[in-house]
Amino acid sequence: GLSGNVLPSPHFASVPRFSNGQFQLTVNGTIGQSYTLLASTDLVAWTSVTVFVCTNSPTAINDPTSIVYPHRFYKLGP
Repeated sequence: GLSGNVLPSPHFASVPRFSNGQFQLTVNGTIGQSYTLLASTDLVAWTSVTVFVCTNSPTAINDPTSIVYPHRFYKLGP
């Protein structure tokens, strides 16, 4: 059998939009683990917004470029 630690999947805890149009994504992830925040306007083409390390869980991540998009989708990658 396989042995070792299985890391829980990271997920968004909340995604508030500020009055200036920016989003702040709150991510529950493994402390010390690196993640990539990806964004898309069509769910086909994904762009890296930022790479970050979870310093606490949850970790707040801002997307300052979100103000130029009428809608945007997000996902987390390794």
